[in-house]
Amino acid sequence: MRHAFLIIAHNEPYILGTLLEKLSYIPGDTFIHIDRKVKGEAFDKLRTVIGGKLLQTRIDVRWGDFSQVECELALFKQAAIGRYDYYHLLSGVDLPIKSAEYITAFLSGTEDVNFFGWRKTVQTGR
Repeated sequence: MRHAFLIIAHNEPYILGTLLEKLSYIPGDTFIHIDRKVKGEAFDKLRTVIGGKLLQTRIDVRWGDFSQVECELALFKQAAIGRYDYYHLLSGVDLPIKSAEYITAFLSGTEDVNFFGWRKTVQTGR
């Protein structure tokens, strides 16, 4: 079972490094986008912790903007080169709450299961 970890990073190189270290125990590849707004020393710090494939195209990602979707599509396009059973979209400041062993065991035998879903919520006014 192979995983593609798609990471959108913009700060906190220490946390990104911790995330990459934890993901290194799960078979697969890591694809990382560093926000175009990150410059100079901050960019160098983020780049030095990267153990994955760094996207060459850097997008100025704005929260809640279509630029987030563009970034996600760029990551999926880069990952489409390989063959993966699972694609995980992560922020550079996400950390797994379960061990690599637990995650691998949980997903074993579920290659045909889609864990993506949505729920419509209805808001009522007063």
